[in-house]
Amino acid sequence: MAESTCGKCGGHLFEIKVNEPHDARFKTMFIQCRSCGIPVGVQDYYNLGGLLKEQEKKLKQLESRLSGMQSALDGIVRAMQRQ
Repeated sequence: MAESTCGKCGGHLFEIKVNEPHDARFKTMFIQCRSCGIPVGVQDYYNLGGLLKEQEKKLKQLESRLSGMQSALDGIVRAMQRQ
């Protein structure tokens, strides 16, 4: 497999640096050449996949709790109808 090469200096080592672009309301992560600092790629600062998985888990927990509440309410309604 060929090694990645910086187009500016020919370096082969890269690093990730957090950057806050001027007048931006968010951070980004630059993938840049370790030798000369030229950016070769950009990533979101936050792991969006991880954040979405967390939200999915929370939604499932809420659905489970709502289902339990619905069952309890159904039981109350049945008990009231028998009186």
